[in-house]
Amino acid sequence: MDPAIELAEKGNLEYMGFDLLAELTMALLHRQKLKDPNRGYIPDIVPWFEKLLPICEKNHIKMITNAGGANPKAAADAVIELVRKMGIKEMKLGVVTGDDLTDKLDDIRATGVKLTNTDTGEVDIDRVKDKIVAAYAYMGSGGIINNWTVKEHLVYEVMDPRNYIMPDRIADFTTLKLQEIGKDKVKVTNMTGKGRPDMIKVCIGVEEGYVSEAMFLTLGPTPMRRPRKPRRFSAAGLNTLVLSLRKSGSITSA
Repeated sequence: MDPAIELAEKGNLEYMGFDLLAELTMALLHRQKLKDPNRGYIPDIVPWFEKLLPICEKNHIKMITNAGGANPKAAADAVIELVRKMGIKEMKLGVVTGDDLTDKLDDIRATGVKLTNTDTGEVDIDRVKDKIVAAYAYMGSGGIINNWTVKEHLVYEVMDPRNYIMPDRIADFTTLKLQEIGKDKVKVTNMTGKGRPDMIKVCIGVEEGYVSEAMFLTLGPTPMRRPRKPRRFSAAGLNTLVLSLRKSGSITSA
């Protein structure tokens, strides 16, 4: 939080953005919401905003975040409760909804839309339909145009830079040059592309069992021998986890 507080205090900012989501995160948050309708958002938003709101109110900074996750209304309610406890008298709070397609997939498919897997090419979701946890649409930016919003698309999860599908256009990023020439105006040269796609992307979370990942960094001499201890540590931890899951009945085999 220290860098964010310092920026709020000294950065002469108009806006602060907090990006807290990923595709897996959305599926996990949706499962939380299914268990408790008051959950499904990033709970850190409350202690973070408790530290930042007084500074941002004083310096007239607008805060933007996707911490609402699968339940933006509940996140907003939590922030409202916090604001009241802090004694802040006037604050505008906006909530963006509309991307949750979990309960609308059947209606979408009934219109003839095929939800093709952009990684594997699988033409629809028949194989995983009964395992789906959550589905969310990738919505557009609403028309914010500057060097930073354009560059964000150039570096984030661009699987095919010659055929990058966005809600507004299909772009070719391989040779382009950018020049900001005014408010909401970016001159893009040396670029080719296609028109607006017929359909936007949808993120669909599926229950496929358990995955365990671990990362260890080793420094110093004899680097090939150093990973042996982390490997033993990971194996022991994984065995403990499997035994716990078996005991609880969550799995029957490993």
